This record gives sequence, C-alpha cells and structure tokens, in this order.
Amino acid sequence: MIYFAYNTLLYSLSVIASPYFLCKLVFTKKHRMGLSQRFGKLPESLISDGKSVWIHAVSVGEVAAAMPFIDELRKTFPDYRLLLSTVTATGNQFAKKTKNIDGLFFFPFDYSFAVKKALKRINPNIFITFETEIWPNFLKYAQNMKIPCILVNGRISPNSFKHYKKTKFFFKHILENFSAFCMQTEQDKARVMELGAEKEKVIVTGNTKFDTLVSNEENEDIKNKFTKLFGIEKNNKVIIAGSTHKGEEEKVLDAFECICQKVSNVLLILAPRHPERFSEVTKLLKDRNTAYILRSTLDKTKREKQQVIILDTIGELSKAYTIADVVFIGGSLVPTGGHNVIEPASLGKPVVFGPYMYNFTESAKLLLEGKGAIQIPDESKLEACLLKLTTNSEYAKQMGDTAKRIVHENKGASKRNLEIISEFLDKHPPSSI
Repeated sequence: MIYFAYNTLLYSLSVIASPYFLCKLVFTKKHRMGLSQRFGKLPESLISDGKSVWIHAVSVGEVAAAMPFIDELRKTFPDYRLLLSTVTATGNQFAKKTKNIDGLFFFPFDYSFAVKKALKRINPNIFITFETEIWPNFLKYAQNMKIPCILVNGRISPNSFKHYKKTKFFFKHILENFSAFCMQTEQDKARVMELGAEKEKVIVTGNTKFDTLVSNEENEDIKNKFTKLFGIEKNNKVIIAGSTHKGEEEKVLDAFECICQKVSNVLLILAPRHPERFSEVTKLLKDRNTAYILRSTLDKTKREKQQVIILDTIGELSKAYTIADVVFIGGSLVPTGGHNVIEPASLGKPVVFGPYMYNFTESAKLLLEGKGAIQIPDESKLEACLLKLTTNSEYAKQMGDTAKRIVHENKGASKRNLEIISEFLDKHPPSSI
C-alpha cells in the first residue's frame, strides 16, 4: 500500500510537471545530459560479469566525500569493478576526475521500470550511497534482488529531519531496505533511529571528508600552479569566499571594499556555489563598477589590476584554497546551512563562517572548540574579522595550524566504513528480480 501510494503520487506529479521539464529539456543543456541513463538505459560497458560495487554520490560535495573511501575500497578489493553514479551534471563532470572507478553514469529516475532496468544491467554485489539519498522504488527492488544497501557518511540536517518526521510512517518502511547505516555523528545516529532505522543496523563511523587530505608535496605543486595562474605576488593577501549563495556576495564585497581602503595588497576570489549564478555574480560586480576577471579566462589572459577573481569553473575550489590566506565559508550568512569547512581547514587555512552552519554542525563545532575557526553573528562583523586575519599573519597562522591539527585528529572514517562494508562483500552474490 505504501509503494502504491508513493508511485501514484510520483506519476501524478510527473504528469503535472511535464510541461515544465519539457521546457527545461529544450532550453537547458544540463537537463539533457544522460537522459537515457536516467530512464535506466545504461551502456553495455556497465554490465557486470563478475564482482561489482555500485557507489552513488548526488553532486560535487558527495563525490568529494566518496573519493577517499573509493581509494580505500580499491586497495582492499582490487578485483571488484567500482561503478559510480551521480544525479547532477556538475557532479558527473567533477566525478570524471575521480581515480579508481571503472564506470560513471547518471542515477536513474525513481520510476519502477527505470530502476529495474538499471539494477538488472549492473546487478551489483552491493549498493553504497553517500550522505542521505533515499529512493523508495530503487531500494525496494534492490532488496528484492538481495543486494545489500549501505548508507555511508550519513547525515540528516535539522531541516530534513523536520520534514522526514512528518512522514515517519512512510520512511520507516523505506529504511527497512537498508542493511547498514554508517552515520557521521551521534546526533545523526539518533535522528535516523527516530525515523525508524533498526538500532542494530546503525553505527557512527565519522565523516569521510576528514580523509581528503593530500600530501604536502602535491599541495605545494597545486599552490605554485594557482599562484602563477592567478598572478599572485609575494606581498598579496588572498581572501577566498567559497560556495557563496544569493544575498552573500553583496555582503562579502561590502566588507572587501572596506578592507581595500586599509590594505592595498588584498585580493578576493569569489566562488559562487551554483554554476547557473556565475552570470548573476558577474552582473553584480559590473553594477558596482568593481574590476574583476573570470577564472575561465586566465588560461589565456593574465590578471592585471583586478582585485576580484570569479571562480567560474567546477571542481577547483578545494585547489584554490591552497593560495588562500583566509577562507570565508558561504551559505552561512544566509539560512542555507553552510558548506564544507574541512577542505580549507585541512590545508591549514583560518576559517570564518556566519551563524547558519546547521548542515555542518559537528565539523564546525570541532573547529570552534579547538579555536581553529571563527563564527561571526552577522555580516557586520565580517570586515573586522577578515581584516584581522589578513593583517595579523601570526594570528592567522596559529589558527590555521590548529585547524589542520583538528582535521588530522579526526581522520579514519573511510577505513571504518570499509570495515562495515567488507562484512557484506563476497557474502551476497548478485541475484535477479
């Protein structure tokens, strides 16, 4: 009855929304990407004739979180084919740079016919989904095929938890299809159990994003490349505003312009969270008569006197952090819930964020308690905070070193997740619907 109601609602909404999505397909290229795959028609190269693992990561953030785990999985199970799916076009594009995978494709829409077709094509030994991706039909048919489904790096934000609780009776049935829940924190564990997950299936393994550290030598190479590419000079101070949202760029630019009146050698790298907003942010700078240059043009054009660089590329933010003197985390001055603080912290960068970090509560709390980050109550404190960190090198270095130490102390989630998953691999041969 639960699935009948779900599918009735799903197909009804699909019919109602079809004119909108048809327009999107006609006028927006990214919505046409992998369309046949989204309906379950996967390439023959994904057919598994032996052992395979299906790993799912929605977009860029989840792919980044999956990378260290995939590396560990490859080392431990070299004879398995590792297949990665994404939902978003940006996630798919970013995932193309991922090492150690044998196939990349778009996750199917949750229509019964589409998920059946995709599952039959791949027929994996195990399905692993990152963070909180819950697709009822997919999980049901995977369970019918006796494919263990594991939630890894699981987290449930306050907003999501609030909405899920309204349909707890529904989610309890869906969660029964999971074989294990590897959650980031004790709070996430408590929330998923309150929604109906069985206690014996839930374990706290930590956040794999703490495992994304690369070698000092590799970071130095990246830093040298970006320093040259962006035309950074020795006396320059670089502020990066990463993953900003609508309503934040103005606040960051207001603070930056005030800082420029006091510090002559400061630069701002502005990285909007969503690619579709690049043109909007460009227009904002034009309207303010602020000199800027696009990152996408720097391969052919040198930066001259522009003090603002718009990072209008995908998957380069974590690399750009290597040249930062201070990092502001976007999505935290507006009620979006913040973004990943671990990437800049792992590089020894002092991190600043606003009051809205509820999607990254645990990692933000760790950095704040250890004095490896600063949280400001609102935009009125942004200028003073950034100014202090750009002009007081000793203070900034101490905070950055502390942040890096905290990240090192919390590594190991990928290996803990792998221990859980190892118990399922080889014990569950693929079946059929």
